Amino acid sequence: MTIRVYHLCMSPAGAENELTRDMYFRLTRADRSSVEQVLAAPHEWTELGLSYQAVADVNYCDDPEEAYAKTNHIEWDWGRNRGVHLLTSNPRRSTSVGDYMVGDDGAVLLVDRCGFTKLDLGMSNQPRQDYEEAAMNAPHV
Repeated sequence: MTIRVYHLCMSPAGAENELTRDMYFRLTRADRSSVEQVLAAPHEWTELGLSYQAVADVNYCDDPEEAYAKTNHIEWDWGRNRGVHLLTSNPRRSTSVGDYMVGDDGAVLLVDRCGFTKLDLGMSNQPRQDYEEAAMNAPHV
């Protein structure tokens, strides 16, 4: 039982691009179609300075609420939480609206304003090679 957590990232160059800033705004409002659009074309969006980065595996967990809590700074940096395996050395921020999680069953859960919205994308929690390569090479803020 593992939930992989992905955070939305925008590069400094992306912040200069109006299209990227608009998409970032929509993603941080948990706009389902925008998330699906970015996940369907990761290389194109990464080139524009917008990407999702796998930040953690929350092990021994099948509850998205628990994964959400374990990837938030509450009393200390969430990287110290039990069962959390860090997948990045980039500075951490708390999981928030517009980020997403993938469970062992491949279910993609978008962090919404209140709870989670299931996306029908057929992913697995193992890295998607094309997306992970694009995200790994992107500068993150």
